[in-house]
Amino acid sequence: MTVATAFATRSLGPAPGGGAGASSRGVVEVDAELGVVVVAEAEAAQDGAAVDEGAGTVAARLAVDQLLGHLRQHADVVERFNRLPSPALRSRLQGLLREGLTQASREVHALGRRRQVAVGVSMDVALLVRDEAVVAHGGRGEVLLLHEGLVHRLTGRAELAEEPPPRDQAPPPGHDDPITVVPLLGESADPPLVQALTIGLSEGDRLVVVGAGLAEGVSARDLRRVHEQPNVEGLADAVLRVALAPADRARLLGVAQVGGAAGPALDRLSLLRSVDLFKWCTDDELLAFVGLTRPQRYREGELLLRQGSVNTTLYLLVAGTVGVNKDGQRIARTGAGSIFGEMSMLDEPRASATVEALSDVEVLTIARDAFLQALKKDATMAVKVLWSMLLRVSSNLRVTSQRLAAATAARPGEEEA
Repeated sequence: MTVATAFATRSLGPAPGGGAGASSRGVVEVDAELGVVVVAEAEAAQDGAAVDEGAGTVAARLAVDQLLGHLRQHADVVERFNRLPSPALRSRLQGLLREGLTQASREVHALGRRRQVAVGVSMDVALLVRDEAVVAHGGRGEVLLLHEGLVHRLTGRAELAEEPPPRDQAPPPGHDDPITVVPLLGESADPPLVQALTIGLSEGDRLVVVGAGLAEGVSARDLRRVHEQPNVEGLADAVLRVALAPADRARLLGVAQVGGAAGPALDRLSLLRSVDLFKWCTDDELLAFVGLTRPQRYREGELLLRQGSVNTTLYLLVAGTVGVNKDGQRIARTGAGSIFGEMSMLDEPRASATVEALSDVEVLTIARDAFLQALKKDATMAVKVLWSMLLRVSSNLRVTSQRLAAATAARPGEEEA
């Protein structure tokens, strides 16, 4: 069944007193029939330059129209997925968003050449279908998911960032962290860097789509503080109140809610605090780490991991029960609060056991690259998490050694070597 959704948008220009030559203009638009919310914000394609106001407005409008036109042209794919979802149609929906952003990039680049101005666009879009959202991202905006009291950063600047410039090269104005300097749509004639993914949704989940001007000013702690607003209009206003943005930047925001208002959120943060991996982490460190995770659901009988398969994901079980099988034998049964796949974060990314859902389960997943990136970014948290993993590995080795010793002692009549 197609999810019922509610949308809210906010589009504010630079704050009064921001000065002439404001550096960004943008558009927020919703197509409720398709279930789409899109945010596009124009910026100067040359770092540090001010974008021409007229060209910026036209570029953002052009990019949004190009994307929505492409989606409307292929509305039958959305309808087919809503009737009977399949992996092939899910992949096709991701492809449609990538194609739409690519076409938008070409149009913006052509506009810049015609007007002889340096202009690019950041664009973020969420397409809600059934109990899923297909999300696409290019540039410096962001899409966040508010789910069960936690804030998940589904897209972001770091995922599309290229290698950072040399340390002696100063970052451009407004970008203190050089790794966040990423290409804009339309900045060049080359195909743009576009991120696309599909995420499962639950009743009461909210997707928050923010433009580039707000992306760096929206913190997980602030969003947790306002996420219980009863409707999307209240949430949109609350996010603008707590978010920080430079005075010369636009404040662009779109919110989509799945179904009706959610019930009381489970205290997932307390659950995660009880996990050995995070037992020494502060709330801020835990929020930053969890922000990189994505919720995922499995039905009873589905495999989360298969022994011997390549795995680059860490799993945190937050609901349900799983069985752990080794060489065809059940060796463990575990519930909420357990983790698995952690060895793949450290060495050869091969699953050492098969993990099967014994009931409907929900996990938080984090990719190996994002896991390592989080540890590199915060040395203090890295020490805490890696120390916890070392203790876990040490404990597992001790148990294995004891079992081997017991098995050897139980063999009668064995001659000494």
